[in-house]
Amino acid sequence: MLNGQKPAPENHPNLFAWAAVTTKFAETVQSKWPAGDLQLPAGGVGAPSSSGAAVTQKVSSFFTGTSADLWESMLNKSGTQWLLGNKPTQADAAAAREMKGLKPNANTHPNLFAWAAIVTKFAEPVSGKWAAGELPRPSDPAASGSDSESDHEDDGGDKKHKKDKKHKKDKKDRKDKKEKKDKKHKKDKKDKKGAAAADEINEDDLFGDDGAAEVTIVKKPVVVKKKPGPIAKSIVLIEVKPWDEDTDLDKLAARILAVSKDGLVWKSEYKKEPIAYGLFKLVIGFVIEDEKVSVDEDVVEMLQEWDDSVQSVDIVSFNKL
Repeated sequence: MLNGQKPAPENHPNLFAWAAVTTKFAETVQSKWPAGDLQLPAGGVGAPSSSGAAVTQKVSSFFTGTSADLWESMLNKSGTQWLLGNKPTQADAAAAREMKGLKPNANTHPNLFAWAAIVTKFAEPVSGKWAAGELPRPSDPAASGSDSESDHEDDGGDKKHKKDKKHKKDKKDRKDKKEKKDKKHKKDKKDKKGAAAADEINEDDLFGDDGAAEVTIVKKPVVVKKKPGPIAKSIVLIEVKPWDEDTDLDKLAARILAVSKDGLVWKSEYKKEPIAYGLFKLVIGFVIEDEKVSVDEDVVEMLQEWDDSVQSVDIVSFNKL
């Protein structure tokens, strides 16, 4: 109905904020929203409003100052929905807390006003799980509005480089940890084989080459083997959160269920539960043999390496069977 046009923030601040939120969703997501009738004026869409005057508020009710000016400048230059890019970070959560319930002035800070309309819709349990990000301050030269646009782009590139470097380091640490575990497992297996071979040699040649030596036969004590006890198992339920609403959770679930490992059995059923604004998470369970499978190393860390579609993995419940 808006046909790509934006409401004027000085005349319709709340409609401007609503448009900033709703236009971020693709039609495939909007089509799944509940039914509702759109209210139109009696004269039709083109009918003039009852008042063309700008909406005014008391200055004391606005969030203003150098921080508001800086964040407005950043959003205006980048054209992104969030302060540090296309995805929310802890910088957005920290900025929302600093506003302490105040709203930016839609006339002077339209981009920050639209951003605030989005970020304040998320509860702290949700925003607390956003990726790390440092909130730009007016005293930070790298984020100052007086810097040139190229400097700003270089700073963004540096942040991306640091993030990529940290991601590669974490991935390497996980790989090194797995290699150490595999080496220890192979060494233990080799030691057991060596001990078994030594026992076999001793049984075949008890007395060496000295045939004239006196032979004393010693009876081995009878060892009563204990019956193995029940296998220790656990049932685990996890939440897998995607990056955005465009991720196909059914395909992601099929990919997870296809993971095969000795001692790991996936439940065939899974659930998709809503988080906020069309974003859903995947809830899926499995049973493990405790001695064969580590939940953190073999399941959680493995899924978190799928950084093309998985944002985070959390353990909901962990119970012994």
